[in-house]
Amino acid sequence: MAYAGSSCIYGKRVRGVIDERAPPRPFNDYEQSKLNAEGVVRDAAAASGMEYVILRPAVVYGPRDERLRKLFNGVAKGRFPLFGKGEGRRHMVYVPDVAEAFLLACTEPAAAGQELIIAGPEAVPLRDMLQTLAQLVNRRRCGPRFPLKPMLKLAAVTEDVCHHFGVRPPIYRRRMDFYLNDAAFDCRRAQRVLGWTPKVDLREGLANTLRTYDTAQATSVWHSWAGVATQAVAAAEIIGTGSQLVT
Repeated sequence: MAYAGSSCIYGKRVRGVIDERAPPRPFNDYEQSKLNAEGVVRDAAAASGMEYVILRPAVVYGPRDERLRKLFNGVAKGRFPLFGKGEGRRHMVYVPDVAEAFLLACTEPAAAGQELIIAGPEAVPLRDMLQTLAQLVNRRRCGPRFPLKPMLKLAAVTEDVCHHFGVRPPIYRRRMDFYLNDAAFDCRRAQRVLGWTPKVDLREGLANTLRTYDTAQATSVWHSWAGVATQAVAAAEIIGTGSQLVT
C-alpha cells in the first residue's frame, strides 16, 4: 500500500533542511494524527504481510486549491499584508508532481518499506513567494507591510477577548502561524528510490494555478490530473502487487 502522509510531522519551524532522518515534531492534533496513522500502516502491513510505502508531501498546491484562493484574491487587490520580514521558507509541491510520485511508489519495488519526502524544486522565503504572486497579477507588491511582534500580541488579545464574548475573532494566533512557519525539505531519497524529480517550479505552478481560477477549463484540467492518481492505483493492480493508494 502507498500511504499519503505529510511532511508536517516534522514541525512548522525547523532550521536547516529536513530529510527523512529528522525527528518528528508534530505541532497540532492533525499533524499528530498523520504521524499516528503511519504507525497504523506499519502495523497493518506487518500483520498482513503486505508491502507499504509512506510518502510525505510538502505543501501541495495547484488549480482549484481553495486554500490558495483567498491568498490570490488578496494579492490581486494589493491587500494581502506581510507581517515581519517574510524570511520563513515555504516549500511547496505541484499536484501533478505529487501524483507522479505516487504512481512510481505503487510500481517501484525498491520503494517497499520506505518513507519518502516529496517536495518541489526549491524552498523560497515567504516574501519572495508573495512577490512572485504580485508580479503574476501585475501588482508592485502583495499589500501593506507591518511589524510582526505587535501583530502577534494583537492577535492574542483579539482572540481572547472574542472568545470571552462568544464572537469569532477576525485575527487569531493560528492565523499568524502563516508568518512564522519556516521549513525546507530534502527529497533526494525519493529521487534516488523512485527515479522521480519535481518538474514544476513555484513560479510556473502559481501561474498555472492562477490561470485556472474561475475559468471553464478548471474542472477539466483538475480531472485530468486526478486521472493520473487513478492510473497509479490501476497500474499497481495490473502488475499484481496488491498495492493500493491510501489517503
